[in-house]
Amino acid sequence: MYSTLFKSVIMKIRVGSGNSDKIRAVQEACTILDIPTIPFGIDVSSEVNSQPVGFNEIYTGAFNRALGARSNSSGVIGIGIENGIVALQRPGASIEYFDTAVIVIINEQGEDFVTTSPGIRFPAYYVEKAQQAGFETTTVGSIIAEELGGSTSDPHSTITNGTVSRHQTLVTALVVALRQLIKK
Repeated sequence: MYSTLFKSVIMKIRVGSGNSDKIRAVQEACTILDIPTIPFGIDVSSEVNSQPVGFNEIYTGAFNRALGARSNSSGVIGIGIENGIVALQRPGASIEYFDTAVIVIINEQGEDFVTTSPGIRFPAYYVEKAQQAGFETTTVGSIIAEELGGSTSDPHSTITNGTVSRHQTLVTALVVALRQLIKK
């Protein structure tokens, strides 16, 4: 029932970021799902390090962005997107690092819907170099761009030789998160 009603109304969506890549990813996911909206970005602090590490910090950043985007406005859905690094210790092997995004959507009633993007493996060398410079101000993406070229906001494309972009991973995750919302 919600999804039928939902298609007849233009959804008010605010993205907790002024980043045009994130706003564009939200618009594309909404287009895929036939959700009538024009998402609006609003600069909101994630209140976490420039390079979040671990699911808890990534989730906190995404939640803070969604909450700030919603800012208690009636009829507004807030979306927070935060990328970060997750470490995986394989038995008998070295630590592997993955960049993943956490997506948090807070609906009009204050309920939240959470999902993650596909993770892209980042070589340990770049993660360790960013850590040495300080995750408070230095991202792994900036180190990858500095050493290999490419965009600081899309190291995914650089690492995968152009086969997977950050935009693609965000759209995939946003489709999953938005489907949770509209199935409510």
